[in-house]
Amino acid sequence: MNYEKQIINKKYYQDLSKFEKLTKEQIKDLYILINQNDSMALNKLITSNLKLVIHFAKQYKSVLQKSDAIELDDLISEGNIGLIEATRRFNPDLDIKFSYYASFWIKKAINEFIIKAGSTIRSPQSKLMSDKKIAKAINVLYQKNQYEVFENDIEALNQFSESEINHYFFSKPNTVRMENETDINCPNDIEEHDNADKKKKLRYNMKYLNPQERNVIQMLFVDTNDEGDCKTTQQVSEELNLTRQRINEVKLNALKKLKERMA
Repeated sequence: MNYEKQIINKKYYQDLSKFEKLTKEQIKDLYILINQNDSMALNKLITSNLKLVIHFAKQYKSVLQKSDAIELDDLISEGNIGLIEATRRFNPDLDIKFSYYASFWIKKAINEFIIKAGSTIRSPQSKLMSDKKIAKAINVLYQKNQYEVFENDIEALNQFSESEINHYFFSKPNTVRMENETDINCPNDIEEHDNADKKKKLRYNMKYLNPQERNVIQMLFVDTNDEGDCKTTQQVSEELNLTRQRINEVKLNALKKLKERMA
């Protein structure tokens, strides 16, 4: 990376830190203006979600072959195109967060760019082929139903093995750090998105637990109240009429099984 590019990237990341996360109501208000062809409102919506683009661009960059000519800037540019497409298609009246909706289009744009460029992901060829087929199936289901597609939707098609589905949904690449990149605090949307991914993976593997283990894990780690909190061990103990010691034993045994499945 040349010196001029480093300076440009540094300023770009510094500028991004100025953009704050928008609330659902703010996004609804923006769409009132966007539907009136207000370009400033559209620009505000896009810029407030650029950190999400960088988050996914880094994930994809980290799993490209080291010899690949595609740079992070290329992936960010394509991700921006996906973000713009998301703003065009999003319906603010639906009960879905814009960041989750945009994530689908950002990843779709980046993935298609990588495939067109003939780039290679560090995965076995057989997994690459199944990943492409699953991505195509997801796109078909999404276009048909207009909701985010999860692993159980693909499993219901009976076209892919458990290994193929796990690889596509749960082989998450580690993020990379740009050379001389300035620090950016990840927005809450990114953290929430990653937590949602972890919960999806947890739910998927809970089928390997016995009913009691599944019930305890569901109450301790999955189900939440209006404040977003799960039940405490004491609350689960009282609800299931078991001692706290027994709840902890069941929890530890279940977590051991899940760790083996999710490793």
